[in-house]
Amino acid sequence: MGRFRGDQTKFRSWVFTIAHHRAVDEWRRRSRDLAEPVEEVEPPPVGSAEDDALDALSERRVLQVLEALTADQREVLTLRIVADLTIEQVAQVTDKNVGAVKALQRRGLAAVRRELARQGVPL
Repeated sequence: MGRFRGDQTKFRSWVFTIAHHRAVDEWRRRSRDLAEPVEEVEPPPVGSAEDDALDALSERRVLQVLEALTADQREVLTLRIVADLTIEQVAQVTDKNVGAVKALQRRGLAAVRRELARQGVPL
């Protein structure tokens, strides 16, 4: 970090580039590991059955919508929406040109709209 030069925007982009590369490395490593040990997980705190059911439905719906996207579309939309990166920053993180990022975002959002319409979710 001592060698980094730039403003806050460039720092965020730099950090997400590193995180992206680390995530890709981890996915590749896991795909080579045939057997992963199961780690101990503490049970979540008990909530109301209604809240738990709504959470499960919401999570399932989000996963269904994300499954309608290609891996590149998912990556671009996640970086744009969750990480709040600019198109230029996403292009730098993913090693794609700005036009490709814009196209992936446009197609990804269209796929999300189609999937939500298929599920009967009003927009």
